[in-house]
Amino acid sequence: MAEYRTWARADIARATELVQASKAAPESAAGAFAEIFQAAHDIKGQGTSFGYPLVTRIADSLCRLARGASAPSARQIEVAGMHVKALDLVLAQGISGNGGRAGTRICESIE
Repeated sequence: MAEYRTWARADIARATELVQASKAAPESAAGAFAEIFQAAHDIKGQGTSFGYPLVTRIADSLCRLARGASAPSARQIEVAGMHVKALDLVLAQGISGNGGRAGTRICESIE
């Protein structure tokens, strides 16, 4: 489980950089969103297997947001950032399972 958190947090760090790059250069955000999608897809793929279904849910939502975004709007970039921050929070705090009430609030705020 610790290994999953380590590599997932590395993907989250990269996604954080990509969100920041998208904010700085929105005209290049489509390429960044393709990479964000891939990171979210990788994180989503094993979250539940390692006891983090909340991570899977958030990453799935991020995948839907980032998939095929040919010209992401400022709002889409902002929401992607919210997803990435939520993923980082959940893994940094080791929130396993569905996260209970806190997990519900997190998901409601980003979905």
